[in-house]
Amino acid sequence: LTRRESMSVDFLGNPPPLMRKYMVPTFRMLATLMLTARIDTAHAETVACSYELEIENHFSEERFFEYGLCTTTNGTQYVLAETRQAHSYVSGERLVLQFSQVELGVREAMRSEVNGQPSYIVMQTLNRSLPVGLPPVSRRTRDGAALPDEKDVISIRLVYTDAEPFCDEECIWRGLWGATTLEGGTVKGSVAALMRESSYGMTTFPETRGRVVSVSMNKSIDTIVGCPTLSEAELADQKAIENLGIDPKSYVLREYVVPQNFGTCSWDGYANVGCSPPGWGLRTGRCYTFIRDTSPTTRLHQFAHNLGLLNAGTATKTYGDSTAVMGRTHAWKGFIAAARYQLGWLSDEATLIWTQDVRVTLRSLHLDPESDIGDVTAVKVPCPSCFLEGDKGGHIFISFRTPNGYDADLDYNHVNKVFVHLLRTYTYPYGSGTKMYAALSSGQYYTLVDSGHTISVCSISTMSATVAIAKSTEAAESLCAKSQLIRAGLRQSIPAGGVQVLRGNSISAVEVKCLLPGVDEATTTAPFDR
Repeated sequence: LTRRESMSVDFLGNPPPLMRKYMVPTFRMLATLMLTARIDTAHAETVACSYELEIENHFSEERFFEYGLCTTTNGTQYVLAETRQAHSYVSGERLVLQFSQVELGVREAMRSEVNGQPSYIVMQTLNRSLPVGLPPVSRRTRDGAALPDEKDVISIRLVYTDAEPFCDEECIWRGLWGATTLEGGTVKGSVAALMRESSYGMTTFPETRGRVVSVSMNKSIDTIVGCPTLSEAELADQKAIENLGIDPKSYVLREYVVPQNFGTCSWDGYANVGCSPPGWGLRTGRCYTFIRDTSPTTRLHQFAHNLGLLNAGTATKTYGDSTAVMGRTHAWKGFIAAARYQLGWLSDEATLIWTQDVRVTLRSLHLDPESDIGDVTAVKVPCPSCFLEGDKGGHIFISFRTPNGYDADLDYNHVNKVFVHLLRTYTYPYGSGTKMYAALSSGQYYTLVDSGHTISVCSISTMSATVAIAKSTEAAESLCAKSQLIRAGLRQSIPAGGVQVLRGNSISAVEVKCLLPGVDEATTTAPFDR
């Protein structure tokens, strides 16, 4: 312990500013866990339980909590806070596990809101039974065929004697199946329509099979202690059966809309993950989401967790990718290419797997993957050396987005751009999230530090973009020889989309505007070096 403590002090003594701001708190937390955690191996418990992977989204605080939840037949819950263990079991699986409780600080450091129960570590898996109907990913084929993926949804408003959700039934219906604008945008959309568009018609939430109801809980909101999501859901289901003759568990997706002052809960949305990925067929009663923030995009975000997706961030923010459904912003936008591929909405034929330096034309992500425009919809680049937040590996996805359909409300920095995203290493049916590296205009390039790949944008037209992907900047430039490259010498810390060329087309005389987040715009005519 003394040696570890000394190493930590030496390492953290005088780190660079970026590391000091974002990484040091994490290292200190891990050091605290090493020094204070205690696993109670002397009191291991053997438990038979039903498993779910849960996620809480706290958007305003830029954080989320992900953990396994194993529930016995008598309702006792065991929380698995260690992420790798939590991802090693499948939602809906019946397990027999040997648990040991984790004490002294681990629960607080990996805080969730499941009634304040302690955390557990699995010492041994004694038996497991995968849920019925666990096929591999159902991927779209060249002719557009795929297993039907119609999901019926019931939205349940929990109404207490002194509190109810801000959104009434009409408001909930409009966000799910109607037409509403968001954040001053122009798109009149809905959760169901966006899901249909992004999946190219593969995954749908038919209105004819959906329902919105209000359930009277017959008690005061003040009687709620802690954050009892699942127990209140069970009570709401019982009330729906008794008073409305509706069994919520006969639906694939159950959405519970609760008042803002719902116990001590502070999440905006809460869901179980990977309970019904596309192509799994009907699995009624398996999926649930809870909503305090009633924005349609928050609801869509939680449904996407049900499908298996995790969050979309940037280098510094958990939900920092404003171009992704799995980011934070409330504006309408379609799913990014990496998410569409993970869910099977992009066919293998529409996705080029990079094996050598190549120049290729990307069609707009909005277009059907079988469109005659362009060569492919996305390029997938294996990146075993990519490193993010302790995880190594993944794939780089390169795509082109235009202001069409639900992408019409993307901000001006993100329209008609080539996007570079990392799809982190994941174990189906759970994703591990994505990270946006760059949004590139024509003539810009981005070099991945971890792998050395360079993505250069040769040209952009109305519905397609020609790009070069190579293992060196020089090779990418050579592939883009027919297009004039403006090389602004961008460092990795500056987003590639953060420089807008105002005029000029040579290295020695070009005027640019710097558009850096949180920094005033600045214009310069100073010459650039390479």
